Amino acid sequence: MWVYIVTNNLGELCRELGWLDGAEACIAEGLALALQLGDQANMQTCLGNAAYLLRDQQHMQAADAALRDAVQLGQALQMPAQQCEHLYALAELCLAQGKAAEALLHTQAAEALAS
Repeated sequence: MWVYIVTNNLGELCRELGWLDGAEACIAEGLALALQLGDQANMQTCLGNAAYLLRDQQHMQAADAALRDAVQLGQALQMPAQQCEHLYALAELCLAQGKAAEALLHTQAAEALAS
């Protein structure tokens, strides 16, 4: 049962080391297993990790969509800490795309959750 968590974490480690192909395979497998088991909390983590990978691969629209899904899932599951993390990541992604006003909105939403 914990295999998908380890797989997802291994994917994040691979991403941080720059091994993007390995990261993609591990994160995809972790997400597939979390979906299969219906573990929404870990789906949210997998979506966040997938978004970071997609950002690193310069797939900004897909990264944006994955982060928005992670934020929505965090809201539905009442997981404010993870929701904040993904809102800040979404703000950084918006800044990288020149969307400063939208980045500010995500930052403000994260700060409101954190307080």
